[in-house]
Amino acid sequence: MQKYEGYESLILQCETLLNQCEIDFVKKAKSLLKEQDFYADPDDFESAMSVAFRAIIGYGTSAKSVLDGLKTCLNKDEKLAKYILKNSILDFKKNFKEKEPRFENTLEAAIFRFNDNFGLDEDIVIEKAGQEEQIQTNTISFDGANTLVFGDIFWELKAAKESELWLLNLYKGVPIKNKAKITDIENEKLSLKTELIQLLAIKEEGSAFILKGENISSDIECRVLNFNFGAGMVMLEPFRRSTKTAALLRAHPRLQPSKLTPVSLLCDDKRIDAQLFDISRGGLGAICADGLRLQAGSKLKAIFNLEIAGALKQIDLNLELVIALNYQGTMRYCCKIADTTQPCMSDIFAYTDIRQKETLDELSKKAQDFL
Repeated sequence: MQKYEGYESLILQCETLLNQCEIDFVKKAKSLLKEQDFYADPDDFESAMSVAFRAIIGYGTSAKSVLDGLKTCLNKDEKLAKYILKNSILDFKKNFKEKEPRFENTLEAAIFRFNDNFGLDEDIVIEKAGQEEQIQTNTISFDGANTLVFGDIFWELKAAKESELWLLNLYKGVPIKNKAKITDIENEKLSLKTELIQLLAIKEEGSAFILKGENISSDIECRVLNFNFGAGMVMLEPFRRSTKTAALLRAHPRLQPSKLTPVSLLCDDKRIDAQLFDISRGGLGAICADGLRLQAGSKLKAIFNLEIAGALKQIDLNLELVIALNYQGTMRYCCKIADTTQPCMSDIFAYTDIRQKETLDELSKKAQDFL
């Protein structure tokens, strides 16, 4: 996107304010997402919104890259992506003008340019239930046209008190699933007894996820109040419907490497020296401090080494970039494997099997330390 009039002055004279506005912009987007009862990977969503904010003020990211990145977080829901962008921008504009009215016209020019590129000048409406209705019905909207209505979550959990529930969490990318039993439920707080390894997985992920079952009409996400590891107990609140439980969305576990693993990413005549962030049978993530902003869909070749059964294996892997994100101050490249018939795939399968076992062994050892 081309620069707008006053770009240099806005960036130089409002740097501190813009940094705070970016934080508020991401917070607003997260609150809008929560209102829609839609789950997105927190790190990926925050990074995508940071990229969007920087595109608004003129850091050169194309409209297509920003929208593609946000849609990737939102299960390709373009309407929801535009709804969150538009309303986050309105909040940003209001807050900025209150604190720095001198640059009101400059900011208007920046936002006009951004909105024009994104088609955000049109009305984008997603119906939201009133607060009282949300508490009673806990609606989930799938496409803006069809809405599935559920009963009260707390009532459902009370009805399921004598039944077994299933919990599902991710521990360092590996799905952990165990049965749980309700031991107490009152004052909108829920106490569950489950396996110790499940408690540790809940602690790692930061939330508990109750799966849809015979008495539970949808997955439920719960905030953790406290643990009693000795008794195998966790107390939870509040509850909200979850349409996008992360552990269910992933075709393969995304495993962290056992040690720092340098990886070279080649794209045409460009080379990026990065570190392997995670790897699965379907793709990999790589991070670096000063990376290039590549377009989604770019063809890459990754070259790195994996240690398998004591031997070092060189991996030459053809990839397609899904999204490039600014992740906690670094660039994170999320890629999918372009062709699963590549010669190195057997080594990737072997390595991911080993890392999954090692991760589960690590979790089991942590559980043993509590006994």
